[in-house]
Amino acid sequence: MKLISEVPLQAPYTPWTLADRFTALRSCFADEIGQRLALLLFSSTTNQFGTLYSPISLSRTITRALDQNLFRENDFFPAYEILNDELRDYRFYSEDLAHPNALAIDYIWEKFSSNYFRVNTLSLCQEITSLRAAFKHRPLNPDTSEHQAFRASINTRRKALAALGLDTTSLDNQRLT
Repeated sequence: MKLISEVPLQAPYTPWTLADRFTALRSCFADEIGQRLALLLFSSTTNQFGTLYSPISLSRTITRALDQNLFRENDFFPAYEILNDELRDYRFYSEDLAHPNALAIDYIWEKFSSNYFRVNTLSLCQEITSLRAAFKHRPLNPDTSEHQAFRASINTRRKALAALGLDTTSLDNQRLT
C-alpha cells in the first residue's frame, strides 16, 4: 500500500562535493537549506536577492542567472513540491501553518542530501556534524586524562578536515573548556 505521492527527484549531472559552490533561492526554506550547507562547511550563498515570493521575480532572477551560466535549469530542488505532495499533513507545519517545522525540514534535507551529494560527501557531512556536537561537549571534569584524550582526538579529526582544504574555523564556535 502506498500512502504518499512521492515527488520524483532528478539526479544531478554530477553528484556534489564539499568543493562545489551553492546558491539557494526563493523562500524561507532556502534559508534553512543554506544554513545547513554552511554548517557543513559548504561554500554557499542564500537568498542573495532577498526572499522571492513572486513567481515573476523568481523567474527573472533565474533567467538572469542562467544567462550568466551560474547554474543549470534542472539544478533546482523541488522542496515546495515535497512539502505539499508528500508531507501534506499539518503536523509537518510550524505553529503559523505556513512554514515547515523541524521534522519536515529534516525530511526534505535527507532527500536533498541523499539525492545530490556524493557518498564520500555524505560521510564528510556526518563527520562534520559529529565534530560540531563534540565541540559543544561540556566536561564535568576537564582536568581528567580522558577529557584530554577526547580533546586531542577532536583536534586530530579537525586537522584531517582542514587537510582536505576545508575551512574548519567555524567548528568550534562553542569551544571546549
